[in-house]
Amino acid sequence: MDSDYRYDTFRAALLLNDARFSPDSLKPGQVLPDRTLVRADGEEISLRQLSDGKPVVLVTGSLTCPLTISTLPLFGQMNRLYGDRVVFAFIYTREAHPGENVGQPATLAEKIEHARLLQEIHGVDWPVLVDDLDGTLHRALDTKQNSVHILGADGTVIFRALFAGDHAVEKAIAAIFSHGQPHKSQALGRMAAPMKSIGYIDETLRRAGSRAYRDVVRSVPPMLVMAVLARAFPFLSRATRGWAAAGTLMVGAAAATMGIGRLFL
Repeated sequence: MDSDYRYDTFRAALLLNDARFSPDSLKPGQVLPDRTLVRADGEEISLRQLSDGKPVVLVTGSLTCPLTISTLPLFGQMNRLYGDRVVFAFIYTREAHPGENVGQPATLAEKIEHARLLQEIHGVDWPVLVDDLDGTLHRALDTKQNSVHILGADGTVIFRALFAGDHAVEKAIAAIFSHGQPHKSQALGRMAAPMKSIGYIDETLRRAGSRAYRDVVRSVPPMLVMAVLARAFPFLSRATRGWAAAGTLMVGAAAATMGIGRLFL
């Protein structure tokens, strides 16, 4: 078992890993060799079989990843819009926030079961494929929690994004549908997608288990503060609650600063 890849405790350093593509990661213009994976229903399929001559959108993620859960509705919509000419596939990787309810899988069968649960709980009606235990495909793409790679029919990477929730991903897929090629080859936005995921943190970590919750409290407490503040805005969509929470923090910080300033006047 590769304990570094298949970790049991979430660490803040993993967030830094998400902030940039590594120098040796698969780049636009390079070809991803064909690989055979297992579907969530247990059947094997290769990426080329899945493609069937069409571009393929590979989305990485897991059941315990708030970033992932925040983007599933969007990709469901895009699959319905563009699925006749572009193949969408979810690649189940490692658990982002393993806990006692949903831990880091010890067997491939357990990982397949987690993928099946993701499909069932979140109504994912597009292909869910399961990477092997030590993340052979995930490592080739670069071990981000919720990235996107778009492959041409021959397996060439024509677009990649650090975060599936980046608005540039939608633009790239729309461009492929209308012109056959994205206008740019990668998206490196680091702010919008994580902010969209704030409203999904609380529910996702609770599903994983209290240990997952505690790990985040210890490693990145500001993330949990934002998630708790987001609960105060149930009348907003989940995708916008993070921005509301951030605004609340800014107002609170400004008020505190003004209060401290008065002490010296």
